[in-house]
Amino acid sequence: MKSLSSQNSHITDPHNLKQHPREQQTTTTFISPTMPTNAEKFDIVQQFVAAMARKDLQAAAEFLTEDITFTTPMMTITSKQEWLEKASKPMNASFEELQMSDDGTIFRMGTKKVAMISLKVRQTFDVNDDGKIQSVTIRKA
Repeated sequence: MKSLSSQNSHITDPHNLKQHPREQQTTTTFISPTMPTNAEKFDIVQQFVAAMARKDLQAAAEFLTEDITFTTPMMTITSKQEWLEKASKPMNASFEELQMSDDGTIFRMGTKKVAMISLKVRQTFDVNDDGKIQSVTIRKA
């Protein structure tokens, strides 16, 4: 009668080239989606801004996530559908060219008219890893 250790030697013996079927190693390769670079994010925001300048809301909406957050001092929008409903209303703001800070923040400075007062504002854009704008914020500069 063979001992237990000799019966299982094919599993633990490093000289035995045959592996037990349950011990066969498999290699899994994970392919991660490429995240957009800061330059690509900047381009996405430029395309969105250009569509808005043309008043092409449907084209602009293609750059937004479904749960876009659009925040201004006067309101907060929390969905693409709500944004589409409200985006056609005049914003009474004018903006300078888009810029990118050293930390990758995409923004533009502007002026927003409130009643008879012109306020300096900063509009920032946050693009997610899927290349969609997930938030736009307008704050007093």
